[in-house]
Amino acid sequence: EIDPNPIRLKPVELIEFLPVPVPPDLRARLVVARSGAAATPAAMSELDTEVGKLLADAAKKVAGARLGEVEFIASCGIPVARVSAPSEESKSDDGAGAPPEVVRIGDAAVLARDTARCVVSDFVPAESDENGVFSTADAVLFRHLLDDTRTVEWHRKPTADTSCGLVVVHFGAMAAMTALSGTGRVLRSFDCGPGNMVMNLIVQNAAALGLEPKDPKDETLAEKLRAGEMRFDEGGKIAKGGRIYHGRTKDAPID
Repeated sequence: EIDPNPIRLKPVELIEFLPVPVPPDLRARLVVARSGAAATPAAMSELDTEVGKLLADAAKKVAGARLGEVEFIASCGIPVARVSAPSEESKSDDGAGAPPEVVRIGDAAVLARDTARCVVSDFVPAESDENGVFSTADAVLFRHLLDDTRTVEWHRKPTADTSCGLVVVHFGAMAAMTALSGTGRVLRSFDCGPGNMVMNLIVQNAAALGLEPKDPKDETLAEKLRAGEMRFDEGGKIAKGGRIYHGRTKDAPID
């Protein structure tokens, strides 16, 4: 039996937002951990502790003198990589392969210790499909959502089913890239690193990519973009300057 009265939820209000930069040395080691090079258990454990301290410092800066009033802190850590267990080890009792896991660092125990607050962690569900590729699961959705981007002319070309007609990038904990053919078939789909790292790279190279602030008179922001000094799109000023394309693609496929 369904209650006809809809459930009314109170909107979530963002009270405070504070960017906390990652020290250059720690950032460099996170990149190493992401690549898998020299990511030894000892190095990962050290990073886990350091990121936990960084998260604690961020929480204390945001809360300030009111930290004692905070009931709990929720942290899903920082995603750095996706790993898969060896094929034999990853098989369950029914023979099915276990999906890979996203490695997140940022020791919740350190966060709780340094803030003296209750910390909720490890609440992010599995982020991959049964084949172990999160982006492939998204590809099915992309195919339907972006169906209208195919023109009749391109759809009828002899190579429509084998050549790339559209590339879609999805930003989540792990960014994913999917190449679709002119007929909507998934040609290739793969992860391309933690979503925040990909977004940071785009913002840092905004000028080269032709991204501009919405307000052409914002000379301060424009200069930061030219100098590559921005780490994130503060206030969404770059995103607000974007244009939504409502038409259909007319160009040849992207090679």
